Amino acid sequence: MYMSKGYLIQFLDGLVPKAFQSAKKIEDNIYTDPQFACISARITLEEIIDQVFNEESIVLRFDKLFDKIIHLDNEGYLTQEIKRSMDTIRSLGNRAAHNSNFNDIEDAIKVFKATYQIAKWYAEVYSINTSVPEYRNPKPSTVTSNSKEELVNEVLNQLKGFNPNLTNIRVDEPDKSDKADKTQSESSISDESKKKTNLIKYKLKETESYLVTELKRLQESSQEAIESPENFSELKDYLHVDRQIQLDLEKMLEKENSLTRQENRPSLILLSGSVGDGKSHLLSYLKEKKAHLIEDYKIYNDATESFDPHKSAIDTLNNELDGFSDQKINKSNDKIIIAINLGILNNFLEADHGNKTFHKLKKFIENSNVFQSDIAAYYSENEFNILSFSDYQTFELSENGPDSSFFSGIFNKVFNFGENNPFYQAYKLDEERDLKSIVHENFSFMANKDVQKKVVRLLINTIAQDKLVITARSLFNLIADLVIPRQFDMLNEFEWGPIEKLNYTTPNLLFDRKERSYILKSINKLDPINYRTNLTDSILIELNTLDDWNHIIDELISEEISYQWLDQIAKLRSEFKEEGENFLYSSEEEFFKTVIRTAFLTSDRVHENIAPKSFDQYFNYLYSFNTYDIKKIEEFYKKAHEAIYAWKGSPKNKYIYINSNGKFKVAQYLSLSPYIDHLKKNEQGKLSSFTSNITIAFHSGDASRKAFLDVDYSLFKLILEVLEGYCPNKKDEEDAIQFTEFIDQLMEFGNYKDELLIHIPEETKLFRLEKNQFGGYLFEREK
Repeated sequence: MYMSKGYLIQFLDGLVPKAFQSAKKIEDNIYTDPQFACISARITLEEIIDQVFNEESIVLRFDKLFDKIIHLDNEGYLTQEIKRSMDTIRSLGNRAAHNSNFNDIEDAIKVFKATYQIAKWYAEVYSINTSVPEYRNPKPSTVTSNSKEELVNEVLNQLKGFNPNLTNIRVDEPDKSDKADKTQSESSISDESKKKTNLIKYKLKETESYLVTELKRLQESSQEAIESPENFSELKDYLHVDRQIQLDLEKMLEKENSLTRQENRPSLILLSGSVGDGKSHLLSYLKEKKAHLIEDYKIYNDATESFDPHKSAIDTLNNELDGFSDQKINKSNDKIIIAINLGILNNFLEADHGNKTFHKLKKFIENSNVFQSDIAAYYSENEFNILSFSDYQTFELSENGPDSSFFSGIFNKVFNFGENNPFYQAYKLDEERDLKSIVHENFSFMANKDVQKKVVRLLINTIAQDKLVITARSLFNLIADLVIPRQFDMLNEFEWGPIEKLNYTTPNLLFDRKERSYILKSINKLDPINYRTNLTDSILIELNTLDDWNHIIDELISEEISYQWLDQIAKLRSEFKEEGENFLYSSEEEFFKTVIRTAFLTSDRVHENIAPKSFDQYFNYLYSFNTYDIKKIEEFYKKAHEAIYAWKGSPKNKYIYINSNGKFKVAQYLSLSPYIDHLKKNEQGKLSSFTSNITIAFHSGDASRKAFLDVDYSLFKLILEVLEGYCPNKKDEEDAIQFTEFIDQLMEFGNYKDELLIHIPEETKLFRLEKNQFGGYLFEREK
């Protein structure tokens, strides 16, 4: 049970008690439930603003929080800083309320700080004797002795990367025999001159498949999924693909080793990230392959057992980081690498350490801006270094569009037909035993480079569309899902008919198994059978009207394995026709789906015809904004400008409807100027760390008053639809709440106080109402 604690915003209790009750919930939940913390901050803000309205005797005629803030700002009650703080809480509170997957501690800390600033402002303006403390970051929750052990275990489990919601993951002991049996592995699959190494070191029964056994090692439930620096198996060695974050860490270590040996000073390297993002694998790789870089360092990983299980995470960090305390840092030569969640680190910095302090470390964390949205993949300052996994994308951007060397590298490792590929060795062993199944056929299908390229593109699309975080662990699990049907049994396959077998082929496992993982659920939305184009319509018409399906297959499918799948069905249908029997409709439907899905994955022509054009357009603009291509930036701003007027409606150029309901529509003059000073040029050739949204801003001539908007892929698609004539409905406005609020901000830049246009659509009449030079009003019909 939680004990009471000294809240930062305790001073608000005597001023706005209801606001304080909500503010307590921010600090209590900030590290455990960031979504609830952000929503509580929005409630706190509303309570404070309503109190301001009461203090100022303002008639409360506004329902929306946005309108209340705008009114206070327009009437001069707010400073620019307080207005920004209110916008931060309102925006992030909205995002938390509308996104069930919201779990961003960084945003929660932002709203906590913004809430403090607003509470302090209120106390200074509306109270005389209230004492306001200096700002501090939120404290970790304290507990009674009855629940202390439970909370410590919870924190330790967080530190170890354990997630109690993932009940299908077994946290087993590392396989000690794996390291004992380890031989010299091949680091490159392209060097065919190297001697083949036998990587399959076990025997199976005649009816058991080596390929299925090896592929199951990729599943999240497998022992191989458990990472630690002590567990760098032969398989992990083979599957390793260099990533930019690894290369940057190696450069950081080389620099630190040189400096510490010259200056005899300490060195702390913080690796921040989330569960499954590859921290453990990266550390185990360095220990195995680049041991000279870390030989002087003690390593603490969020999945290691180096931390004492009888101590809390805070106590352990207090001991291990002793050499980086303010009292000892000038005399210490400790060298530590620690992979840690930023929330736990922040808890540590705010905890009571007795006679020790960590002000220098805390100041470094603040200077690193690790909680900010700016892209700064790594940051160093004297003895301290931090490298954030969240600032590295899993794909790259170039002028040719998005691509992922990581995803492509993993697919190539698993599906290449090289002799030093353990999966291909397993495939060959099964072949020698005359053992073949749908898994072997799916494996051969995925070995096709064109197929791999299309799947990588789909993965990047899911990242953009649904903001997925695809870790190495989830990617390996996906590979197993694309090849092995659920509850697959070698013996049962012989009972399948051709249509049933078709259901277990990779194209259908990819698009029709959304229940198997969060990635497949997202890919299901991109199923090519859901896109109607002239090409898909013509394919379906031919399949429904022509007797010769082989002609269609010959034209669409060139990949050998999938051709055999479909050819078998086409021949079976011909046999039915010859015997005067009808082919089952359900069988035809399954066949049609598989034809389109397979063609989408194997044919560039079909893929380019079906894939949404918005995908390439968005990433082309995203690259242009990150590289400061001014022509493309100008082009995008023009689209955004048009979309703003199209969203609200416009009776004539530079006029936008304030309201568009009923027989009368009222419009105001609104002139918008683009603002681009916030944009920075990324000097990389191919971008591996970059801003993942397109950020635009407009003002009406006064650049000090401007409105910003982050355009993600989903909003970009909606903007394109609006430009093509689509009228947004209520759901669109709710889904695109940031865009609607952005437009609301822009509307405040308009000339509504001096001039209005009244439009009567049924009579096609337009009238102007404006102030004259003598303070009166002029009403006349617009020519």
